[in-house]
Amino acid sequence: MNLLPQSPSKSLSKAFLKQSVRQDEMARFKAALALLLDKIDLKESEEHL
Repeated sequence: MNLLPQSPSKSLSKAFLKQSVRQDEMARFKAALALLLDKIDLKESEEHL
């Protein structure tokens, strides 16, 4: 299976692209993403991610 990276403008429908995102929502998303990425243990196998 080959995965091809796409830009958000190609992968999202036009309706989602027209919605605006508030600054506080984006900050919460970034903080949650950072926490999630910090929890990844590189020594673990894929089964435990």
